[in-house]
Amino acid sequence: MWFGKPSRKYKTISYEIRYSSEGKNKCSKSINHVNREITLGAAISILVNTPNSCRNANEHIDSISIVQEILKNEKHWFKDTERKLSEAEMVQLINEYLKFSKPLYLNKI
Repeated sequence: MWFGKPSRKYKTISYEIRYSSEGKNKCSKSINHVNREITLGAAISILVNTPNSCRNANEHIDSISIVQEILKNEKHWFKDTERKLSEAEMVQLINEYLKFSKPLYLNKI
């Protein structure tokens, strides 16, 4: 912000510091992003390495089965990170991506 006539030598810079819950929200969002990334990465790994455990009787991908597999080895997947997503949130997340990719793989999902 300039005060008075601008000078070539000096420029006044002001910073507004806000103390609020924004920091907590940013941290929470960051943890949530990490949890989502871990969940999706684990889902991909399980789909690739044990594809039969991820399908239901109709041979469609079953997100509930995938989440159950993730939770069996939760310590492996979430190592140093506390899992913040509930089982239902994990299922919903995987379902969102299955719906997103459904047009590409209509016969398999």
